[in-house]
Amino acid sequence: MNPFNNFINDNNVSTGTPDLVPAFNNKINLGWNYKNELFVDAYYLHTSDMINSVAFQNNDTNVLVQQSVNLNYEFQYSVDATIYKMLNENWLTYTSISAFYMENEINASQSPLNVQKSNTTGFFIDTTNIFDLSKDGTFKMNVNATYVSSILFGTYKYENMLMSSIGVSKSLWNNRAILTASFSDIFLSQNQPFVTRYQNQDNRELTLPETQLLSIGFTYKFGNFRLENRDAEELEDQGRTGKKTKGF
Repeated sequence: MNPFNNFINDNNVSTGTPDLVPAFNNKINLGWNYKNELFVDAYYLHTSDMINSVAFQNNDTNVLVQQSVNLNYEFQYSVDATIYKMLNENWLTYTSISAFYMENEINASQSPLNVQKSNTTGFFIDTTNIFDLSKDGTFKMNVNATYVSSILFGTYKYENMLMSSIGVSKSLWNNRAILTASFSDIFLSQNQPFVTRYQNQDNRELTLPETQLLSIGFTYKFGNFRLENRDAEELEDQGRTGKKTKGF
């Protein structure tokens, strides 16, 4: 809500809006599940005065202003399916799939037409798979992938993003230690541009954080792991209550 300008550079400014108002959601959801393994949901979500960051491009001064504003509305409807299942004794999968439509409307302050609608139809899938690579359960592999075909953030559209990772873990010395290794953004496809394109607006934003990383970790549990629970000696309270308690 801070109205002061934050200059990212001479042509890119970020600012807040003092007169923001609260957003309100209305949602209708129908759900069904099968044996607590397959879950299906269909819903409609309408948000009035949704708060989002929107870019307004002044074509006379060549200044791009990123501003938090109240959208007139945003709505989406979606059909989602999630499965959580042991496919065999060594393979656990958790997978979610969604097909959706999104639409919103803003007051386009820098455009000839003062009102602008944006919409997209998208597809989303997220899957996490855990594989047990040893008979004693001490060596595991985790594979994750998330794909989004298209999604709206205000007037920005984000397309064809794929996040991926793979990791392994090995338990050592009766689970006293764990050795892990993981590699993220396998296909270097996580960083995709945000694009705004309507009326006299045409701009894009691309950030490039470090997403392709190899991480190695080692965890060791210190302490006296030989302690065992033993029956406590009879206490005065036990004599009164007739109950036996447990202690360390």
